[in-house]
Amino acid sequence: MLGFLGRVAIVSSCLVAATVAAITIWPVPVHASGVICLLTDPETGQCQLEARWEQPSGGPVVLSITSGGGGTLEKCQRPVRTVADAQQGDAIVDCYGGSSQGWCIPKYDCYLLRAEEFDLVANEHRIAYLEGAKPGDDGALYLAQCLHEHYATSDGWFDYYLWFLPSPPPGYGGQPDPTADLIVEAVNQLQLRGPDIGTAPPENGAGLVGMPVWFWTEVTEQTWGTPVATATAMGITVTAHAEASHIQWQPGDGSDPITCDAGKPWQPGDDVLDPPCGHTYATASRYQPDGRFAVTATTTWEVTWSIAGGPSDGASGTITLTPQSETTLRINELQVLVS
Repeated sequence: MLGFLGRVAIVSSCLVAATVAAITIWPVPVHASGVICLLTDPETGQCQLEARWEQPSGGPVVLSITSGGGGTLEKCQRPVRTVADAQQGDAIVDCYGGSSQGWCIPKYDCYLLRAEEFDLVANEHRIAYLEGAKPGDDGALYLAQCLHEHYATSDGWFDYYLWFLPSPPPGYGGQPDPTADLIVEAVNQLQLRGPDIGTAPPENGAGLVGMPVWFWTEVTEQTWGTPVATATAMGITVTAHAEASHIQWQPGDGSDPITCDAGKPWQPGDDVLDPPCGHTYATASRYQPDGRFAVTATTTWEVTWSIAGGPSDGASGTITLTPQSETTLRINELQVLVS
């Protein structure tokens, strides 16, 4: 069975002498990046949340927050709750319970308030030392008012404790809004990449001037698909959905870029002159670096995300990412031998 190059030879119908050289594949580092707006204020049009995306060395896209995304939650989700029990209290509570309760700390399922007026010595028998703290250590005393799964105490919802902690627990003074980080986490879970490049002739072979080169990408969820990912924290869920729209190929010979879908791998029996996605080189690559054309393929991904829960409940947005991949191709010239 003839391979791609064998079929090219038959189509060319010439006795040719092609320059043959040892093939060395040099990896070409790719670094695509850009700054995008994740969330825009619908009233002012101002960007509320900006991010930078990078694709080091042709790997997956990595997103990071560069501005915005600050603030604290007004509502916090309780981590301990028996849903089937109608008397266990609310699942969502105020993050700040006021000057008499202080701040809701999900780690403990309690409200904590600095108990500065309490005498440590006089109340020593009532104090519980947490997080490895011991009497005499640096730290602070807190009045802990803890939520319960059931009305099990005489005070109803709450039971009261005195806790000594070496440092304020996470969430004291305000629970950071995780929405921005969740958007980034969901998008990063998609692991979007540029094309997994396939060519015919293959990169370790050589094409010919005047004969089409086939281009395609191996199809995976990360190179040409519709992947979905979610990220959840503190009662907030972000769902990200991506879809590849097209691939733009730069053949490396100075010609115009070619826009395709995923293309199609060449198979024996396919017409080598009719690639679904391809390019015909008009010049040889012998004067290029390493005697090869640098081919760049860029996939355009449209990523839509949506938020459920939290202060941004119902918000959504769409961003465009353009990760790249590269390969190199040797293109030789047909030379007719006259005898």
